[in-house]
Formats: sequence, C-alpha cells, structure tokens
Amino acid sequence: CPKCGLPMIQRTAKRGPNAGGKFYGCSNYPKCKETLPIDSRNTPQGNYGQENKYMKQIDFPHSLIAKPRFKDYQVRFIETVAVSKDLLEKITAGEIEKEYLKAFSQWRLDFPIKASDFELNEQQCQIIAILEKILTRGKILLSSPKLEEDFKKLFVKELEEEQLLSSVENIVFNKDYKKNKQRQWLDSTEETIFYEEILLKFLGENYKKYVLPQANISGLVPPYSNLKSFINQRVDFCIFHPRLDEKIIVEIDGEQHKNHT
Repeated sequence: CPKCGLPMIQRTAKRGPNAGGKFYGCSNYPKCKETLPIDSRNTPQGNYGQENKYMKQIDFPHSLIAKPRFKDYQVRFIETVAVSKDLLEKITAGEIEKEYLKAFSQWRLDFPIKASDFELNEQQCQIIAILEKILTRGKILLSSPKLEEDFKKLFVKELEEEQLLSSVENIVFNKDYKKNKQRQWLDSTEETIFYEEILLKFLGENYKKYVLPQANISGLVPPYSNLKSFINQRVDFCIFHPRLDEKIIVEIDGEQHKNHT
C-alpha cells in the first residue's frame, strides 16, 4: 500500500458506478482505505505478491536501512529538497535529469544514540513531529516565497537560465563541501581499504556522496518482493553515481560476512 506500506489485495467493488469491477485495496481495511485501479489490459491472476506490469509502474516508498557512519550512532535517510519557483518549472518540464534530482534530494542524517541532556514533553514532541511531516511532505518541494526572496537578495541578484540548470549540476558534483575526518565504521580491513583507497582512485575525491556502505537488501529490492527472505542481510557497498547507467553492488569476501548474511 502506498499509504501504509502493507500488502495490497485484489477486491471486487460491491456498489457504486464501478460495481463488479476489480481494484486493489489495502489489506489493512477498514483502518486504511487506500485503493489502486487495475489496468484491464494487464489484470493479474491472484492477489498481491505476484508480479504484474501495473505494480512495477508505481513509485512505492522504500524504507532504507544501513549501518551508521560511526560507532554508537544511528542514521535516518530522507528524500526531500525545497527549490525555487524557477527551478521547479525546469524540473516539471523534464529539463533536469532524473538521476541528478535524486542526487541532490536524497540525504542522510547520522546522530548519536545517547540520550540528549534535556527531555521533551509530550506537546513539544507533537510539535516536532508535525514540523517534520511538513518539511518532508514530498521529494521536490516549492520553497517559501519569503525565503526564496531573502536568499536571492543575499546570494543572487540575477540568474540566467543556463546558470539555473548548471547550479543543479554544481550541487551534485561539488568537490568543495566540508568532509568529516572520521573514518567510516566498516566490518573489516579489506572493506576499509576498498572504501578509503580504491573507490577514491576510480570515482575521485567526491566519491563518498555516491557510495552507501552496509545497506540492508530489503531496502534495495522492489517493495513487492518477498522481503522476509532478506531479513538481516546486507551488501557491503552500493554505488549510486548519477553518471553511471547502472547501479553497482560490491561484495568484499572475508570473515565479516558471517555476521550479516
């Protein structure tokens, strides 16, 4: 289900203009009443779980899980970015490559597991939860007009169309962003050598932006796959470079695999 993440099952409409017709309904009904239409030309035989063309066309959200960068940390993955009105028009018109959009809208937040020095009360937690939902309500969002106006006054007086498009590429491939000097928390010496030395040689100084170490397989496969078969399994490295036609998964042989496969 695109709304709650539970399996969709095939149902038959009992009333209304589509009475007798087939559709996909959430298995969590009546708590979740999300439905999806079935393309009559590609109607699948059987319930959710079987491959069909319609399901492959749906952009389901993924729950990405991976090892934190550092020991005693936790990580969250977020896909959202606020852009200016001019840039949003270019994105809507398809003038910016899809992989570039992913590269600058997908990011991670690593933070310590330890409890903070102060505690939030229930009302404060509710306010923060609402703010988070507002800020992460979509992948590509329109920035606040007031915020956009203030930023333009501070940083950009007048932006040409070519500069607008190149600004996205500059964000994606910028080599001057501040890097954390701490080493990535990995399982073995072999993985550390591959990550710190070999990838640097082939992908350049900015390579860490495009490499995801220790990602759970369940977040990499289609959401209608049998996820139970991938529980507690992960791959060593995922390489998601926007200029690569194919995504790359790398496995480093060694004793460390006994712990997570």
